[in-house]
Amino acid sequence: MVSSSFRSISSHKRILTRRTGVVVHIFIIMVHFPIQDPFYTFKAMIFRILISPHHNILMGNTSLSKRIPSCTLAVLCIWTVACADAHISHGSHANGGKNDTVYIENRLNGNMSAVFYRADNPYRLALPVSIIGKDKNSIIKLVCNDTLILYDSSLVPFVVLPGEHLVAKTRSDGSSVLELAQRTERTNELLFFSNLFKRLPILTISKEKIYSSRDFLNSERAINQWHGAAVSFLSTYGKTHTIGNWFKEFALQYFQNECLLILFDPFRFENPQKLGKEIRRYATRFISKRDLSFFNFRIALYNYNTLLASQKTRYPGFDELYESALKNFTGPGREELIYRVLINYAEDEIYKS
Repeated sequence: MVSSSFRSISSHKRILTRRTGVVVHIFIIMVHFPIQDPFYTFKAMIFRILISPHHNILMGNTSLSKRIPSCTLAVLCIWTVACADAHISHGSHANGGKNDTVYIENRLNGNMSAVFYRADNPYRLALPVSIIGKDKNSIIKLVCNDTLILYDSSLVPFVVLPGEHLVAKTRSDGSSVLELAQRTERTNELLFFSNLFKRLPILTISKEKIYSSRDFLNSERAINQWHGAAVSFLSTYGKTHTIGNWFKEFALQYFQNECLLILFDPFRFENPQKLGKEIRRYATRFISKRDLSFFNFRIALYNYNTLLASQKTRYPGFDELYESALKNFTGPGREELIYRVLINYAEDEIYKS
């Protein structure tokens, strides 16, 4: 009944009606779901729209990239911006909104400056937090209500907790680090990754191209060796420096996710179609809901889906990425991917317009 009424009107009105219907559908779901966790609600909303039995009526029966109207894309982007920071949660140190400000005091040497990037945005590092060397003792305030990762310009992570008063200092080698005003267990945790990556750089592995199964196995071997050395370093560090058990668990998860991120960097793969078997062996490594709180895992997940979609075409577009997400993933991982694929497409369309 509904589909026949759509066919009976002109093409222009049909497009307009589809667009209105989708926007109304989105609005109803936004109102219906409790916004206790806005970002999760948003992802669930998008997922329900796409798998809804009515979405073919609302969006037509052409390829998916042609079904999604531009006004809907605008709604998706606006809603995403409004709640993008709400979904990142490492659990252990959420503080219920109490003392949700982080303070960073400038104690850099001379006129040196430092830049840090927030990693609580779903898929890209936020605008840089710049600390200008000449502004001595100036204080920068960051609002966060859960564990926050700040990356320096070399992509070394500093794990920050709400309410902390940090100081930015310059090391003897010229690098910038974050410490607490008084040296405590937390300073040991803050400096851990800086010490780790200085001794065990991992980015060198990411520069090696993968052409064949042998290259993939060699890359696996190198990454596994790095992982073992990182775990060993954590064990030794924990014996000589006081660190919390929560941080040890955090670091172990971070190691695993960093290895996945490096291994499945799509820019390393010259012929991904020839490595389908090797790539698919890792499917079970991308089903953890807990890992979705990690920035490096979310990037690795998207990259992995891109490589799976590359089995169909060398340069997968919207339709291939979406179909791969539906076919190869379940649960929160699938919702996360569908959300990301939609947002990428929405941003592309907005930039084109």
